[in-house]
Amino acid sequence: MKRNKNRIYVIGYGMKGNLSGLTIEAYRIIKNSTHIYCRVDCDPIFGQLKKLGKRPVSLYKTYREKLFQFKNIYEGIALYLIEEARKYKQILYLVPGHPLVCETPTENLINLSKKSNFNIVIIPGVSFMDAIFTELNFDPGYGFQMFTASQFYDKSMRRIFSPSINTMISCISHIPQQGLIKTEYEVTINFLNEIYPPHHEVIILFSSLFEYYKLNKEVTIINKLQHLQDIITKNRATLFIPSVEKKKLLT
Repeated sequence: MKRNKNRIYVIGYGMKGNLSGLTIEAYRIIKNSTHIYCRVDCDPIFGQLKKLGKRPVSLYKTYREKLFQFKNIYEGIALYLIEEARKYKQILYLVPGHPLVCETPTENLINLSKKSNFNIVIIPGVSFMDAIFTELNFDPGYGFQMFTASQFYDKSMRRIFSPSINTMISCISHIPQQGLIKTEYEVTINFLNEIYPPHHEVIILFSSLFEYYKLNKEVTIINKLQHLQDIITKNRATLFIPSVEKKKLLT
């Protein structure tokens, strides 16, 4: 059987946004690669790659109009990368953080690769969750549930979501999903108001631009979240909601 040589490396460059956040393995692969694609170009790593003599392609700017022709932009990114890999045999796709933490295009690539006979190689990076665990001195081994805000459009979430477990919610946008009126922020806050006691604690965690390890932390309560849209949506904020004792849910 002939071995397929088409390969896509999906590399997470960590939370620093620059080359210093790369693992040694990731740096070696980048140094030996020609065709490099970045999901975003606002992080310092984009300019640093150019100084290394690379010509990184920004999927956001260069192919924005083309990608928005798809109903799902993340599906568009995955399809485009598959076509590029078919053309060049081997490409690199760089994403902030970890390739498998809240990175829908990676999931789409993995699913498409099964149909297209491509090899997808995941190179890990430090995710935003690592920074949050550190800031909160929280051991995930004690259990937690993780959601992105878009999941709260699904009405079946009530059957899945448990307020008696520590909860983390990320990717909260002020923009509604295509064809919908309410924003991800509005849908998320409405859901939380229905599930939690109004004075239950919420920790808002967000970072300064390019200082992802230095998290800002603001403690508030559930019924005040509706007044904190700018802090939450403009600062890449993640909500951490401590578990609620079952007896409190019944009162």
